[in-house]
Amino acid sequence: MYQNLLIKTLSALPRKKITRFKEFAHSPYFNKHKDTLKLINYLVGVYPDFPEKKCQREIIYNHLFPNSPHDQKKLAILFSYAMRLLEQFFRIEESVRSGVKEDVVLLARHLRNLDLMFLLKIKWKEIYKGVNKNNNIDLSQNPMPAIEALNELDKSAYALQNYTNDYLAGKQTLLDRYYLVEKLKDACEMVQRKNLFKQPYIPSNILQHNIEWLDKNRDNNNGHPSIYLFLDLYKLITENNEELYFYLKEEIVN
Repeated sequence: MYQNLLIKTLSALPRKKITRFKEFAHSPYFNKHKDTLKLINYLVGVYPDFPEKKCQREIIYNHLFPNSPHDQKKLAILFSYAMRLLEQFFRIEESVRSGVKEDVVLLARHLRNLDLMFLLKIKWKEIYKGVNKNNNIDLSQNPMPAIEALNELDKSAYALQNYTNDYLAGKQTLLDRYYLVEKLKDACEMVQRKNLFKQPYIPSNILQHNIEWLDKNRDNNNGHPSIYLFLDLYKLITENNEELYFYLKEEIVN
C-alpha cells in the first residue's frame, strides 16, 4: 500500500496543505461522494507516517465498511476518486496562487455567457480597470493572458453595444510583437543547434522578410525592445559581428 500513488502524494505534502485538502474534500460543491470523503478522512487521520498496520488494504476497507466482506475493486475505485479530487484541489490551489481566481476576465466571460448584461454593465468599470492594471506587457513572459483579456473586453463591449475597435487594435499590436519575438527567439535557438549539434536549419523567407523590415524601421519607433534584442542576437550568431557582441552585452546589463 505504500506504493499507492495517493498515499505517496499525501505523505509528501505539508500539514497546512493536508488541512486545506480535507476542507476542500468536505465541500459538497466539489465532492458529493460520501465514501470518498470517508477514505480521505481516514488517510488524513494517519498522516504523516501512514504506518503499515493502518494502511493495509483490508484494514482500510474494514474501517470504511465494517462487517462487510472485502472488495478490493470497490476500494481501488475510491482511491481513484480521491486521487482525482486531489488533482482538482492542486489545480484550484494554483489558480488561487497565480491570481486566476481573481481574474476579472473570467467574470466578464461568465456574465456574458449567462446573458447577464445588466450586471456586466454595472461591473464594466471594475473589469476594465482590472484588465488595464496589467497593461505593461513583458514579452519575455507569456502575453497570452493579456491578449485573451483584450479579446474578452472586445466581446463584452460589443455585447454592451459599444462598437469600438480599441481592444482589437491593442490585441493586434500584442500579437504582432509576440509573433516577432517568438520567431526570432526560435531562430536563435535553431542557429545554435545548427552550430553545436549539426542540426539542419534554413531560415524561412518570412523570417528574412521580418528581419529586413525591422532593420529598415529600427529608427521609426516600431516594435518593442525585446524584438530588437533578439534581432541583434540573431545577427550576432549568424554574422559573427564583434560590435554587436559588446552592444548586446551592454544592453543586457542595463
